[in-house]
Amino acid sequence: MGNGAERTVGELACQMLWLQEQGCHNLNLVTPTHFVPQILKALGIARERGFNLPIVYNTSGYESLETLRLLDGIVDIYLPDMRYNDNSVALRYSVAPITSRSTGRRYKRCIARSETWSSMKRGSQRGGSLSVILSARRYIRD
Repeated sequence: MGNGAERTVGELACQMLWLQEQGCHNLNLVTPTHFVPQILKALGIARERGFNLPIVYNTSGYESLETLRLLDGIVDIYLPDMRYNDNSVALRYSVAPITSRSTGRRYKRCIARSETWSSMKRGSQRGGSLSVILSARRYIRD
């Protein structure tokens, strides 16, 4: 591995501000669940210093409801990657015994907590929820 570098919460906040200064349209957090406490602290620091980019939460969709509650009012756009809509297919191809019902509850919370899609000046999105939903039955043949 060796591609990452440890950062303090303060350094992360500075990186967020730097991205904004460079003209980024959003802060896209990819698979960030295990760093949510540190991200929230860094966002607090960055916002005190003028950070105001939309937050994109790009996730595999397995967050607990508790984690989603922590993100209320923080995340502007959710990108949950719901890989299956059929539990038997999920079990067969990914050994992921996640029930459609529990995944659906989490997914619905993402939608309910994000704003409706609204465009900014340059055409980038300011809020909402977009999901990639794949059904292995359509793409995988035995």
